[in-house]
Amino acid sequence: IRGNRIFDCHTGIQCWGLFTAKHQDTRSTKGYPDDPGACSRIIIANNRISRTGGAGIFGAGLKDSIIVGNVCEDGGDYGIDLEWCYKVSVTGNFTRACTPAGIAMFIRTTQCTVTGNTVNMRGMPRGIWLCKYSHHNVVSGNTCAGLPVGAPPGTDREKKVQMGGVTYVDAGIGIDVWMSSHNTITGNLVDGVDVGIYVGGSERNVITGNRVTAYRHGLYLHRTQDNLVTSNFLDVKPVKGERGRVIILNVEEPIPW
Repeated sequence: IRGNRIFDCHTGIQCWGLFTAKHQDTRSTKGYPDDPGACSRIIIANNRISRTGGAGIFGAGLKDSIIVGNVCEDGGDYGIDLEWCYKVSVTGNFTRACTPAGIAMFIRTTQCTVTGNTVNMRGMPRGIWLCKYSHHNVVSGNTCAGLPVGAPPGTDREKKVQMGGVTYVDAGIGIDVWMSSHNTITGNLVDGVDVGIYVGGSERNVITGNRVTAYRHGLYLHRTQDNLVTSNFLDVKPVKGERGRVIILNVEEPIPW
């Protein structure tokens, strides 16, 4: 699927590799197979997808495939969304103005790589999101950038993001690891966001060699255990009136989103 221009639709490109209609209930894991289905060895390359009501690129049960060099922008859902996928490479893509995240491994995605992508996070809750039992994935060499830290206050800087009852300024979380384990987050650049890297309800992840510049928290570890955090550069420059933390460990408060 190469070199197309897709706009003003619900979902830009969808690969459905799950087996029956009952799998369409993505609100729970009930009814999903343990392994991906029929969509395999697919290349999605160099497409431009704009103004979608849903995801720009949606892979459900996608296997042994490549998503490369696409632009996904102005979406009502994820820019690129992987669910129940296995050994999919997401590389060299650009996403902008997609909610709730630029790139997501949303549910039970395994042994996938997200490398060399750029997420423009202005007004977005998350840049890259690993969520709901996604494991043994690699997130490496990506850029998630909001408004540059140190930029003067103005219209862009005042844009708010509401998430779980918390108000974030301009851009929310650069890389969010939620209820996922055995993932490697390495060599990423996260700049101009409220929270650089968030790890919640997750275990046995490796977070190493990332460079973060944030307004509120550099690294937020929330009800999580047995993660290795090493050799990261974390720089926090709080907005006036805020109290920033380079690393915060929270084991008491419930996860708000």
